Amino acid sequence: MKVWSLVSQKGGSGKSTLSVQLAVLASQNGEKAIVVDLDPQGSAELWYNVRGGVEPGAIGSTLENFPKVVDGARALGITHLIIDTPPHTDKTALEVIKVSDLILCPSQSSIFDVWALRDTVALLDACKAKDRAIAVINGLPTAGTVEAYKEAATAIADMNLRCAASGICHRKPFVTSINNGKGVTEMFASDKASDELRALYAEITGGDAQPSLKSKRAARAKVK
Repeated sequence: MKVWSLVSQKGGSGKSTLSVQLAVLASQNGEKAIVVDLDPQGSAELWYNVRGGVEPGAIGSTLENFPKVVDGARALGITHLIIDTPPHTDKTALEVIKVSDLILCPSQSSIFDVWALRDTVALLDACKAKDRAIAVINGLPTAGTVEAYKEAATAIADMNLRCAASGICHRKPFVTSINNGKGVTEMFASDKASDELRALYAEITGGDAQPSLKSKRAARAKVK
């Protein structure tokens, strides 16, 4: 079982959104995924309630009950356990980092938000887990995307933290899909938002995610 965690000490970085979006995409790629929501705000769990019980699921948990949840997921044959963590909670973040195969550290693209990753980096250093961590630049503007990405990535590199080459822009389909208990790759399969998420998924898994409908049509056209 792969354990992925979304860890950032700053609120509003997009952890919950990425957690459920990646869980949906993992499921679409044949994985048995579930989100463990450790944030008292319960955003991922609320999303699952709107979703109406369709896999992938999301369950709330406390830190005290977390080890039992992990063992239970393994016993149920879950292949991807995705953990959504709360901000400003060192104890929770440290415990989650210790059991994670991959730690995704989202940050909004502004330099102030990126600088706030220093607190998260300190936790990674404390666990000697930097080699398992990747920063994800989230909420990039749709205009001037390349410049905004470069500025944020440079600041992240100064922290000696690996940065995903695949950034995520601030796009309405992400919000709309969440509001409907869906993943963006379910509701807007051929949208740029889906392509960005697939690129990130392929990067962190070292493989390919399902192509968009637009890509499939293009491939069929080439065959013809």
